Amino acid sequence: MNNISPARSVSGHFFMNEIKTARAQLGAFFRQRREEMGIPIEVLGDFLGVTANTINGIETGRFAWDIDIHLRLCQAMEIKPYFSTTKPPGSEDYRNRPDDDAERYHGYYISENLMLYPNQLAILKLTSPRLFLRFNYPDSHFIDFDDWKANHTDLQWLDPTDKPGSQEEAESILIDCWNFLALHEREEDKLYSDEENQ
Repeated sequence: MNNISPARSVSGHFFMNEIKTARAQLGAFFRQRREEMGIPIEVLGDFLGVTANTINGIETGRFAWDIDIHLRLCQAMEIKPYFSTTKPPGSEDYRNRPDDDAERYHGYYISENLMLYPNQLAILKLTSPRLFLRFNYPDSHFIDFDDWKANHTDLQWLDPTDKPGSQEEAESILIDCWNFLALHEREEDKLYSDEENQ
């Protein structure tokens, strides 16, 4: 099976801490963007259908939010959300990485809901065929692709027309999701290593 192995053996708690750090950084970016655009926090809350306190919690990194809120925040502040593993030309990472990673995984997102689904993560694929996939993220690493599949708790094609016509096609999409998770972990690992070396 042609799939990428996870870049590191990482506990679920360690990865969740990395997500919390990234959430705080992203929240700070949202606040800076909102202030630059001159949008009052109450106005943004009304646009999103949430309270100003919720917006403040997101901007300070205190609140987890689902992928829907993330995308609507990006829409409100004219930000194009996408996943990218490419680096600036001239860097070692740029030479060693496929140039099409950002294009290939455009529309893939990692999401979490700590209150309703602790120790679980989700992948949302918004490019056709669209898919929502939630899986256990235990205190141990996944052995391989099959082990990851065994930890799936919810898999939904977002529209009946999105469901692949064959098992092989569905398996290929799941492999892409698995590869996206592995690349995401590698990015998290690099960010952590860079912070440690500073």
